[in-house]
Amino acid sequence: MPTPSRPRTMPIALVVGMFIGGWALLIGPGRAALSNALADRAAQLARFDDPDPAARKQAAWDQLPTPAPAVVERMTAGLLGGESDPDVRAAFAYTLGRAGDRSAVGALEQVLDTDPAGLVRCEAWLAIARIDPAHCRTLLAAAAAPRDAWDRLSQVQAAVACGQTDSIRDLIDLAEGGRHEQRVVAGRAIVRQMLPLLDLVGRWPLSVSLPGSDEPWSPAQIAALRQASEGLDFVALRRHLDLDPQAVAACRHSVERVYRGRAWLHRRLFGS
Repeated sequence: MPTPSRPRTMPIALVVGMFIGGWALLIGPGRAALSNALADRAAQLARFDDPDPAARKQAAWDQLPTPAPAVVERMTAGLLGGESDPDVRAAFAYTLGRAGDRSAVGALEQVLDTDPAGLVRCEAWLAIARIDPAHCRTLLAAAAAPRDAWDRLSQVQAAVACGQTDSIRDLIDLAEGGRHEQRVVAGRAIVRQMLPLLDLVGRWPLSVSLPGSDEPWSPAQIAALRQASEGLDFVALRRHLDLDPQAVAACRHSVERVYRGRAWLHRRLFGS
């Protein structure tokens, strides 16, 4: 009687090789994506080592809207002493505030008391107001009296940004007096925080042009601003807007569109 033949089996080495080969086909694209992500992160971090401060500032701005955690860590370290250029530190604070990263609040708080550059402290206050308005109000309530004009500007701007519009007219005084850079910063705060409210109630005249982003407000522009804001209850207006956050967002979007259209119309009508 013939002996039944045993089923043929594949060599174990061949089975293992096929398994590894199949697995490699599956994970290959994932490994490539991971490798590309790591390379991109390394390239982004390397930009913060550029010897040109302007390039480091641009590197910070380019991280918006959502910086990677490693980049956030790099910028917070730069705020606390790793970056020597004050303009770059200010760009770090601005980017962290715009990104809304709560992990940066601790470093930003330290900057309020330790950074020697007023512009950096100003951007740090504004960043905290953007990230956590309630916490910013707590810090403002406990803050010492301003040491200099920069601290006054920082605290007024932060207060207005987190909803305390009772001090919004102080921005006009700050945009009118002080050093050139302080007047420019105060003017930017007016454009962000005050003009949308004036536009909302039809108080900002078309015939008055706005200064450039790096220019202070002229005496004529300041006079128009004072006249437009006369008798207006900014606290009540802000309280009304706070009742409907979606309306606030829609208002800001509309105002931005109006600014662009008004700038074009002003150039056509008044030639400047």
